[in-house]
Amino acid sequence: MCVVACPQDTIALSDKINKKGYHYMVKIKDNCTGCENCALVCPDAVITVYRKTGKKKEKVATISNVQKDMSLEVN
Repeated sequence: MCVVACPQDTIALSDKINKKGYHYMVKIKDNCTGCENCALVCPDAVITVYRKTGKKKEKVATISNVQKDMSLEVN
């Protein structure tokens, strides 16, 4: 769901499979705008989006109830 929700095509499903037998999300481009679409639709709630404002990094979204930690940094 998160891959389809990304308007910049920044993320994709990995060719590899994790311990649970699932393909996982990977960043394939460095063009994320911090739109938060991926975090909002993630059924596992494992994505945190950061947006850099000048020299300071500002947290713009937090999804709770996660089983693993995964974050996407916006440059």
